[in-house]
This record gives sequence, C-alpha cells and structure tokens, in this order.
Amino acid sequence: MRSHPLTFTVDSVRFHHAWIRTRFPFRYGIATMTQAPHVLAEVSLTCANRSWTGLSAETWVPKWFSKRPDTSYDEDLPDLCRAVSSAASAALQPHRSFAAWWQHLYAAQSDLISPPAMPALLAQMGTAMLERAVLHALTQASDSTFSSFFSSGLSGLAPDSLRPDLGATSWHHWLPAQPLGTLTVRHTVGLSDPLDASDATSPPDDDLPHSLADNIRAFDLTHFKIKLSGHLETDTDRLLRLAAILPPHARFTLDANENFPDIRVFHDHWIHWNSHPTLASWLDRGLLFIEQPLHRDHSLTDATGKGLAAWDHHPPVIIDEADASLDSLPRALALGYSGTSHKNCKGLVKGLANLASTSAAGAILSGEDLSNIGPVALLQDLAVMNALGIPHIERNGHHYFRGTSMFPPTTGQHLITNLPDLFAPASPAGAVLRIHHGTLNTAALNLLPMGLPNPAIPAGFSPGLPIPTPQPTIS
Repeated sequence: MRSHPLTFTVDSVRFHHAWIRTRFPFRYGIATMTQAPHVLAEVSLTCANRSWTGLSAETWVPKWFSKRPDTSYDEDLPDLCRAVSSAASAALQPHRSFAAWWQHLYAAQSDLISPPAMPALLAQMGTAMLERAVLHALTQASDSTFSSFFSSGLSGLAPDSLRPDLGATSWHHWLPAQPLGTLTVRHTVGLSDPLDASDATSPPDDDLPHSLADNIRAFDLTHFKIKLSGHLETDTDRLLRLAAILPPHARFTLDANENFPDIRVFHDHWIHWNSHPTLASWLDRGLLFIEQPLHRDHSLTDATGKGLAAWDHHPPVIIDEADASLDSLPRALALGYSGTSHKNCKGLVKGLANLASTSAAGAILSGEDLSNIGPVALLQDLAVMNALGIPHIERNGHHYFRGTSMFPPTTGQHLITNLPDLFAPASPAGAVLRIHHGTLNTAALNLLPMGLPNPAIPAGFSPGLPIPTPQPTIS
C-alpha cells in the first residue's frame, strides 16, 4: 500500500565528538590511523505535531575524504568540520517532504565543490551524516524501517529523480523483498597488520585476537579484504604470504586505496602476480573484485576507460573513493568498471540509486567499512547492508578498535541487553561484535528504526565538533 510523503521541519542540529584510539595502527593508502574523532550528529525535527530525535555517527578517518599528501590531519580537520556545519545549516528547512529536503541539501553541499574547491567526497559526507540522522527520526515518526520508508512512498523520492535512466520505477522494485538477517564478515588486512605470530611483536594489551592467523582461528573467517601498497615487490611478497595463510577456499578482495598512478601500471602488476603459478592459481580461485586502484582524480577519465578497454579479460574493478556524486557510478560503468561500493558515509540516498543502477546493469554493489563502531554508526551500517541485500561486508572497526571500550560501561551493556545475538560481553566492561563462523546475526536490526534500539544520546561524547591537535577526552 502506497503512503503519502511525510512532511517535517528540522528544528535543530547539534554535534558531539569523542577522540578514539586504535588497538594497534591501521595502515591503508597514504595514511596510518592511530586515533581519530568519532562524530555524532543529533537532529531534532517536528513531524505530525511531535518532536523526534535522530542520530548518525561517523569516524573521520585520516586521508579518506580528502586525499591530500601534503597536509597534516590537523590541517584537514577544519574542512571536515566545515562540510558538516554547512550541511547542518542547509538541513534547517520547514515543512518539506524528504525528497524536497534531500534535493536542497545535496545541491547546497554541491556548491561547496565549486572554487574554493572542496573534494566532492568530503562535501557530500555532510549530506550523508544529516540524511542518516533525519531518516532515523522519520523512521521513528512513521513506525517504519529504512526499506519500508522508501518502498512505501513515505520519502516522496522517486528513482528516476536521481537517475533518469531508471525510468518510472519505485524503490519497491529495486529493494530486496526481505532484508538479510545474516552478514558474512570480510575481514580487513591492513598494510601493517601482523599476519602471524612472527609479525606480532607488539600485541595490544587486551583479550582480542591480534594477528590475521589469530583472527581466522578465533572467528572462523572465510572472507577478506587485502590492502595493496602499490609497490610491486612489497605487494607481491605479502600476497604470497597471504596465499599460504588464508583458508584454502577463502574469498577475498584487493583494495589499493588510490595507490596506483594509472591503469597501465596496475595492469603491469597484475601480469607480474600472475607470472607466479601460486599467485595465479590463488587469484583465480579466490578473488572477488579489485577496489579503487587509481587516485579519484584519475579514475573516471577517458584515458582510464581506454586502458580498461585495452585490457582483455581484466578482473572486476570497482570504484570507492571515486564514487563521490550521483553521476559517478554511471560514468564508471560507461568506462568499463564493474560497479561500486556502498558505505553509509557516501550517502544512503546515493546508495539506493547505486543499488538500482547496479541491479539493472548486472554490476557489483559491495559493502565496505569506514572503521564503524557502536553504538550508532555500526548499527546503522549493518541495518542498511541488510536492507540493500549485500551478503558479505568489509569489517574493520571491530578489529582496530576494542568494541565499546572507549565509552562508559553502560553503552556496552545497552547493546548486549538489546542485541544479545550481535554483541558479546568483553572485560573489563564493554561489548564486542559476536562473530560466529565468520558471520554476524543481524536479523534483530530489521525491526528497529535505522537499526537503533532507542533514540537516547549515547554517553561518553563531548559537545561540539572536534578541534585540531586533539587530546583524547576518554580512555
């Protein structure tokens, strides 16, 4: 049954933050993360003559939203704050449907990309955080879930308003009839992660597995995401080690995080790897796809399209950081890419459009992680992956951070009490993801508004946005 679009007014937007430290360094691309701000957005809106609170959260990992090698994180942080502050101002709109509200917000953030230029991925991160918080509030107000809010017509947003080639379809046509209830963990192998006991020279002082081999034993992992450095000898040696360590029937993806200068160089590396019989057999048997080999500025050029066209029988290659706006995926598919990734930090509405476009084209829509942690970002991420029907998803927040240990004990206890199939107790006080046979039981999230048990503001955050030269506010 179709519903009339909801109308609402956003009354206020507030931000909170907590500086969080990794268990051990996470090295990827041009960055190594040891700490980062975890930012919480809190929206208050009026719908049906009642006030509702909506939340979203994001870990602002270094050098992902803006890949500038010549700046420090302190220098990047003001632009991150500006992106969400601009979105907060644009979000304060009276009496609009979600469709009209979102179109205004997306256009306002797109204006930030014009000179003085802000990277599109960074500008639309503001859209992503605000849309998610508003959707959390509206799904509460309408007693709906992410899927039913869009498929029932409550959003007022039509697929062809985002991608005209989708025609006069509805989201009901593209969304799975039933959200998933089990997700397979695709475990991240960072560039400096210890692979076995011989590498684990400085293990963290906690009770969680550290090396890749320990994680495989502890969680019976079957799927993996392997980071590439772009250096031929280093990557070749590491891939040969991984071929010996991963389970015999492992499935895996390769993620270059923009480390290759052009598609021809990556092609050369691919040829070199396949010249090793062991690697050739391993890649042929287990590789799912390759993610973002080129810098975002060069990913969607005609030269890259020509390079892909000239590469006979190339492996599936998808974009990630290059998927910065609504026209990114159509451009990528036209150039010969095999699809894109979904991350909540890139936008839920764009994720819906990408689901429709990849479904129509028979292309890949993968599920990737941006170091998501509980109690908000992780649950919303898993709930959306369920709704989009993405069966295996990258996870790294559980690996590089120790569950909810950075928050007060009540945070972990709340998750364990409300979602006992998804979270397990961890000493001294906290909660960690319950990974069983390499999977997560996410069924309970399908019954909750945007996957969150209640709208209470989590504890352990400081008011406002983070400032440069941080000192951790909680341990």
